[in-house]
Amino acid sequence: PASDTAPAGADIPPPVSPLTRSCCALAQAACIALFYFLTAAPVALILLLWMKVWAGEVPMTQALLIVGTLVLLAYPAWLLLAILVKWVVMGRYKAGCWPLWGLYYFRWWVASQIQAASHAEMLRGTPLMSLYLRLMGARVGRNCTIDSQFFGAFDLVSIGDDTSIAVDTQLFGARVEGGVFYVGRVDIGSRCFVGTHALVGLDTVMEDDSRLDDLSSLVDGETIPQGQSFKGSPARPGVVQTPEPRR
Repeated sequence: PASDTAPAGADIPPPVSPLTRSCCALAQAACIALFYFLTAAPVALILLLWMKVWAGEVPMTQALLIVGTLVLLAYPAWLLLAILVKWVVMGRYKAGCWPLWGLYYFRWWVASQIQAASHAEMLRGTPLMSLYLRLMGARVGRNCTIDSQFFGAFDLVSIGDDTSIAVDTQLFGARVEGGVFYVGRVDIGSRCFVGTHALVGLDTVMEDDSRLDDLSSLVDGETIPQGQSFKGSPARPGVVQTPEPRR
């Protein structure tokens, strides 16, 4: 079951069979081995290179050039791999719910593991984070400050212009609960503020000029009306102090 507007808790699917769960576990184990290989391969290559330098088979200058090239290209290569895997393995996220250990969950798990390994958190607080999110499928407006890497269902995340997302805010748009994998929309308007370590649930809306305080939780299906401020867990109307914008 899937649609761009399906509520996160609708049409709960039956659990998978023990065989399907076992197959998923085996596939995950194989992927973990592959992830380990991808992570360890550059280190093994560098060690092999230095062994050849020690044996006099490779000049030191050539070895330094190769190592420097690997260091410079490794990080952007991981980011590009995360983007590629997201589109090839996952495609576009759709709102709905799927059984834990099923194929859709497995595809999400693979994409999420590569995403985590890419260390996209190094882009936090830079314009490159907005670009990265757009390449992942999210809709991000102009002049946004995004200081968090905790995104999941990118295609269902929308952020308007001049919005500030503080450190370690969670906008996953997906979660596992009660043996079910839920996916839902997260829509944040323009000129909004989402505080540090805040949690934005599934099928939530923050209208233009709204605020969510630090350490607050906007629960599933909730909306913060235009110009209003919410705080607490669960979030309720309250005063949220933020610096006044420069005129």
